[in-house]
Amino acid sequence: MSVFQLHQGVVVGQMAFENQQESEIAVVYRLLAALQLSGVTFSLDALHAQKNGAVNLGTGQ
Repeated sequence: MSVFQLHQGVVVGQMAFENQQESEIAVVYRLLAALQLSGVTFSLDALHAQKNGAVNLGTGQ
């Protein structure tokens, strides 16, 4: 997984994804939490449009 900063055109974070070890969704949540994002907007592909997928990355809730 990677997080790409569009305006500057750089990858700002990466995390390995092992198919058998955990879900892609869990890896994305860990990656975004590790980046400690604040006051930014990000987009994800349709895979991450889960019914209970909305979380506050600052509190994990």
